[in-house]
Amino acid sequence: MADSAQINPKIKLATKVRLLEFCKERGHSQGDVVEAALEAYFTPADGDAQTLMFQKIHELGQGMKDITTLLGAVIQHMERQAKPPQPKIATRAELYPELQHPQEDEDAGLPVEAEPVPPTRSSWRSIFGRKATP
Repeated sequence: MADSAQINPKIKLATKVRLLEFCKERGHSQGDVVEAALEAYFTPADGDAQTLMFQKIHELGQGMKDITTLLGAVIQHMERQAKPPQPKIATRAELYPELQHPQEDEDAGLPVEAEPVPPTRSSWRSIFGRKATP
């Protein structure tokens, strides 16, 4: 038996125009809109609301099961793909070779000389130096 069947009802031209405009606005096919409208028309309005609710919940559960299966397949596909190698982080010496001081490595074992003592003030400068004025 086929999943879908064609029907050929006769409807007013104004209804046909409204159907075409609705389908164009929402991006649905005429068959989907007519099928949804007939489903809503045949659904009991107030008699068996609990059964209708359970049917909708069952449909949602089936949809969630399908989504879970699809996500599992996507995750398996992603896990099978080769992972790119981690990028190498350059050291300071590799980034700035011009800042390297080869003398520092050679002089590392030698004792450090004391800095020279700055020259002392001459006695003439201390005698004839300017004095602060208040």
